[in-house]
Amino acid sequence: MRKLKLVILPLSLLIFLSGCFAIPIGDGKKVKLSKDGVTMINEDGEEASISLDTEEGSIHFTGMGDEEFKLGANLDLPEDFPDNVPIPEDANIVNSTTIDDLSMVLYGSGLSYDDLVAVYQEFYESNGFDKIDKKGLSFGMEDEGVDNHMTFMGKKGEQIVQILVTDLKDTRQVQISVGEDLEDLEE
Repeated sequence: MRKLKLVILPLSLLIFLSGCFAIPIGDGKKVKLSKDGVTMINEDGEEASISLDTEEGSIHFTGMGDEEFKLGANLDLPEDFPDNVPIPEDANIVNSTTIDDLSMVLYGSGLSYDDLVAVYQEFYESNGFDKIDKKGLSFGMEDEGVDNHMTFMGKKGEQIVQILVTDLKDTRQVQISVGEDLEDLEE
């Protein structure tokens, strides 16, 4: 029994100090736990992870491909997000997502609803989009804090850009989706 304790104690201490260990869950799959988060590893060695950034107050989900989903405050744009899509300087990006050919961003802004609508109207008109749809909606949800909502949809070649501007009581919320020939967005 004493020998077993002498083996288990250093092993436990090593795992604790390293802050990381993998648990086999069958069929060659593993779950790796660390102080930075949880990583799932499939039988081919591909990884998906969930991590927390306590300094920035954000959570990151990374898939087994190019998928990445971030929630938090003042996040970065997705790596492949087009440079020509305007984002205001005061934008507080709270969601940044990449899934296959789709990039999505959700941010809040202190700019007025009318200013944001004008910025995105100019974006579509000055960037050579073949087809531009613009729909303004009033939800009748003023009691819920939603005053106005504008949806833009534009197609340029195979690229589709959809922008939703929502006027809330204290801020404006903008969601931008950019992808290639996204049938789901066209409907």
